[in-house]
Amino acid sequence: MDELNRRLLAIVCADVAGYSRLMSEDEEGTFARLQTLLNEIVYPSAQRHRGRIVKTMGDGFLAEFESPVKAVHFAMEVQQRCLETGSVLRFRIGIHVGDVIAKDGDLFGDGVNVAARLQELAEPGGILVSRPVRDHARDHAPFEEAGEQRLKNIPRPVRTFRVAGPRQKPVRLRSARILWKGAIPIALALAGIPIAIGFTMFHHNRDPMTLPVRQGKPTIAVLPFVNKSGDPSQEYFSDGLAENVLAALGQSPHLFVVSRNSTFSYKGKPIDLAEVGRTLGVRYVVEGSVQKLGDQIRVAAQLSDVRGGEQVWAERYDRPLQDIFAIQDEIADRIAARLGASIQRAEVAASLRKPTTDLTAYDYYLRGRSLRQTGQKDQSLEARALFKKAIELDPTFAPALAELAFSDYREVSLRWDPPNRDSVLTRGLAYAQRALAADPGLPLAHMVMGDLLLRRLAHDEAARWAKRAIELNPSESEYKAGLANILTFMGRSDEAIPLMQRAFELNPLHPPNYDNYLGRALLLSGRPNEALPYLRDCARRVPDYWPCHLYSAVAFAQLGQQAAALAATEDLRRHSTLRSVDDFLSTGEYLPRPSRDMIRDGLIKAGLPPE
Repeated sequence: MDELNRRLLAIVCADVAGYSRLMSEDEEGTFARLQTLLNEIVYPSAQRHRGRIVKTMGDGFLAEFESPVKAVHFAMEVQQRCLETGSVLRFRIGIHVGDVIAKDGDLFGDGVNVAARLQELAEPGGILVSRPVRDHARDHAPFEEAGEQRLKNIPRPVRTFRVAGPRQKPVRLRSARILWKGAIPIALALAGIPIAIGFTMFHHNRDPMTLPVRQGKPTIAVLPFVNKSGDPSQEYFSDGLAENVLAALGQSPHLFVVSRNSTFSYKGKPIDLAEVGRTLGVRYVVEGSVQKLGDQIRVAAQLSDVRGGEQVWAERYDRPLQDIFAIQDEIADRIAARLGASIQRAEVAASLRKPTTDLTAYDYYLRGRSLRQTGQKDQSLEARALFKKAIELDPTFAPALAELAFSDYREVSLRWDPPNRDSVLTRGLAYAQRALAADPGLPLAHMVMGDLLLRRLAHDEAARWAKRAIELNPSESEYKAGLANILTFMGRSDEAIPLMQRAFELNPLHPPNYDNYLGRALLLSGRPNEALPYLRDCARRVPDYWPCHLYSAVAFAQLGQQAAALAATEDLRRHSTLRSVDDFLSTGEYLPRPSRDMIRDGLIKAGLPPE
């Protein structure tokens, strides 16, 4: 009887082309760059594709996969990401399927040797595979014949194939940069094959030079407007104007508008239009400035094409402050017209109707919006006080009422005051109803009504309200994420995954809770290996956001990684008031379906007491 532990695996072997030369030129820098690629690209990608990095070897790595298809997708993703990050390091990758010997966590045998020899023959940035790999993956990736090769110490010639796509430069494909997480790489799309990118279908059969659109729509980002008032305390006003223009554009079904969270990451920074276009995946950028002087306002706005930096449209407005709403509407209309789109006025009354006649109330509202965007508890409570001042001056100011409802939802969802949960819910629902009565077309009011009804266990109603918010503003990533959150509580995580992908696409520089939402949906869909990278990203970005620790504990428990599960549970205790499984499940927001049982069992395995 053979006592050796033999396994049939897909083996991936990689090294850095020209590593010795690079080390001789800059030893510390080259070593640091390689470690960054391994930690930020190679390890997370292997986990997403359910593989294992067996070992690193100075200038490369050895990995194993049970599926040749996953091995190829992993290799393509690594090469694509290295291109996108602009790294000077280029991997050469070889892949073979064969019988190997597993011992003490390492792999030995001809399967490993063939992969290593193929790696030596691969081009920098390229992938060379054996025929068995091509035969398994031929319907999942584009291959080119590379001929029979005589490999050192391998008695038989090996027929080889190149993976066709990764050597192509991705710079013209605007969506490539933002969809790499959990995605089969763009190279397949460039080959004309319909594939899942970030869990949604994408098909490309055109020259990349003709890609100014996503889903047939012009792509646009509205950057923060520059405050030229000479008073830093007026930043909230210029921000508010840019946000309102963004909201008006976002409600056109004919435009693809990147969300605020991503565009406002450029606030206070020098603007390179080409870099903005690459990072956010857009063709057009709106920039502007605001100067508020007493009861007068000067607004300058321009629309630029990032491909060459040329100006498509520009206008300056010198108006009484009272005309602020007309100015932002006019800017949105002009831009939409230049892009061949139209703002659907019947559908977007909320953004185009004057929300209040009281400019002091509007000022309180803008200050509150600026504070609540931080997501911090103290500033959120300060924002709530400002929204209350706004509705004291104008009781029918719908956006301020919706913000108050959202403030109450956030308090309930993040368990800021559990004993008063029911009264806060009741208050929030009343604010949402008042907002809808004042403006039935306000998207935020629909979304927050859905959020609050979820906490009241009216799951079906909650989903309907969230879907209506998306209809009213199809470009707002928050509404996609909100519906995904509701569907997950309903036990419909499989439907939540593509919604979260869409939210990632709309918001490339998304907030950390998006990682938690997607990680949770993957976890509850039975994919803990794929969930963990997202949950870890969330925990890294905001360590005190306790939900990511909770779901990480469940994921580790499912994978049998007990030490990691216990550590995640300790993080959960450190950053929340939860002390038992019942503490978490007692609100009953999860419907009694398998996902609820999965969370309960996982938390118990991870060391959280049942009661």
